[in-house]
Amino acid sequence: MITVFAEAGYEVDRHFDDGVVMLGFDIDPTRRSQAVMEAREHRAEARSMAELLTPSSVAVIGASREWGTVGHALLEHLIDGGFTGTVYAVNPEAFELHGIISHASLTEVPEQVDLAVIAVPHEQVDAVVDDCARAGVRGLLVATAGYADDGGDGLARQRALVHKARAHGMRVVGPASLGLVNTDPAVRLNASMAPGLPERGALSLFSQSAGLGVLLYASARRRAGSACPR
Repeated sequence: MITVFAEAGYEVDRHFDDGVVMLGFDIDPTRRSQAVMEAREHRAEARSMAELLTPSSVAVIGASREWGTVGHALLEHLIDGGFTGTVYAVNPEAFELHGIISHASLTEVPEQVDLAVIAVPHEQVDAVVDDCARAGVRGLLVATAGYADDGGDGLARQRALVHKARAHGMRVVGPASLGLVNTDPAVRLNASMAPGLPERGALSLFSQSAGLGVLLYASARRRAGSACPR
């Protein structure tokens, strides 16, 4: 226990008194304890992002055969991009989509889903997140719009969505997300609205702004090997 406090960055004062170890330390944060906490948070953030970017299985909930829809584009890009894991389509009104079996719900998917890509109307997202929580999904990519991008009521919906996901230990990208891309040959994840993977490079891009993300992504593709997102 003494080592735990010391490694956490606190200045520990200890001495023996009649066979008892007396331990004391100031609970106010020190520069070292703050640095330790920040480093721990950074490692946790990196691990959670790694899980999102390297899934073994992806389910597109709201997958569609209708060209021009978000659900169609996300499923098509995942499959055509050569994702090395397993892709599942979830749509209760279809038996087959883009050459793979379509499941009526997430509960029918035969294996653990690492990443759920949600492309249903915002009125249905809450129920889908509940299904994901019950199925043990760890990562959510919410492509659905109608949240903070839609004013006050949408912002309230977004906060409720994030709160529910965090309560179940799920990491959320979105809502209104353009997607996730990982060009690692061992993964080849294109869970995004962008057709085709860019060339593999040494630069990673994370953007909170969809518009800025599109510009950066397009610029990286134009520059080919000199600045390609992973």
